Amino acid sequence: MNKRSRRSTGQSLFAVAKLMNTAAQNMAGYVGAQHRAELDELKAENIRLRNINTALQQGYQSNRVVEGDLKIELLKLKIEKEKRALGITDSPFVANDYAEPGNIREENRKS
Repeated sequence: MNKRSRRSTGQSLFAVAKLMNTAAQNMAGYVGAQHRAELDELKAENIRLRNINTALQQGYQSNRVVEGDLKIELLKLKIEKEKRALGITDSPFVANDYAEPGNIREENRKS
């Protein structure tokens, strides 16, 4: 009888240990899933911020192109004014094949 009680006690202990192990694995799975979800959320936020940064950089570059075009136009107008002031009457400047300042798409089609 003493052997049976030891055997049943050992089996009970192993059953309890197995149950605890299963519970620990399930809890670890839940915690792992939470961490993966948090990581996925952070990755999505990182991608969103990178897209915003890229859009801002493209806007900045586009503004620089428009600014450059406007500076060219201003210089042309200053040159024409100086020519008129000095009485230079050569053939006037004709801006053929010159797109509207800042019209990047039109300039890209010509290339």
